[in-house]
Amino acid sequence: ETLPSARASDEVVSDVASVGRTVGAATAAGASTSDHVDATSDSLSDTLSDEDEREREREREDDAAAVKTLLSSKDFLAVSGLNAALFFSGAGGRATLLPLVAATEHGYTPHGVGLMFAAMAATQLAGVAPAAYLADKTPSRAAVILPGVLASSAAVAAVATTKDANVFAAACVAWAASHALMGPAPAAFAADVAPKRARGTAIGAFRSCGDVGLMIGPVALGAIADASDAGVALAVNAVGLAAAGV
Repeated sequence: ETLPSARASDEVVSDVASVGRTVGAATAAGASTSDHVDATSDSLSDTLSDEDEREREREREDDAAAVKTLLSSKDFLAVSGLNAALFFSGAGGRATLLPLVAATEHGYTPHGVGLMFAAMAATQLAGVAPAAYLADKTPSRAAVILPGVLASSAAVAAVATTKDANVFAAACVAWAASHALMGPAPAAFAADVAPKRARGTAIGAFRSCGDVGLMIGPVALGAIADASDAGVALAVNAVGLAAAGV
């Protein structure tokens, strides 16, 4: 009577062992699969990381090439030099020497100088919108820039040389109007000639050239005025503007 029971017990033990082996094999297979997935994932991540690094390197090379092209552009260098000359003239000629000439040569009072500057500012403000329209509609922005620079140079020369108070006042307004005529055209021209990847650098460099002119203008023209007189310094300013425009 005990033999069937023993056989049943052996069968149960055998079944349990078989289940254990099956579970163990499945666990081992799962671990192997997990390790394989992890290895594949790591390999894919490394590949993507390498590709991203190569892409960044290509972008850096493209950016460097664009900046090199920008700095070798004669058009960009010319318009940046013009911007320096405009700020040189504005800070050195208009803001520094013009009040001296108005007071010493034409008898302007401080109030009169203030009214003159207000009239110039109003003229320039009124000309901004038409100038922007011209800059957008003309086939070449240079067609707007060059006449404006030459007119500005002529106005500065008139301010420097005239002895007539009425001509002086008209020349001051013409100076403001000619500057307004250029409007945003020089900056737009700088953006036009810059490579697409270097436009931010182009505008920054263009503006920095203006800051250099802003810094040097009052000192340089003031020194010339001390060595001779304010009229001579303004005449030098006029010649510099014309040269930068051409």
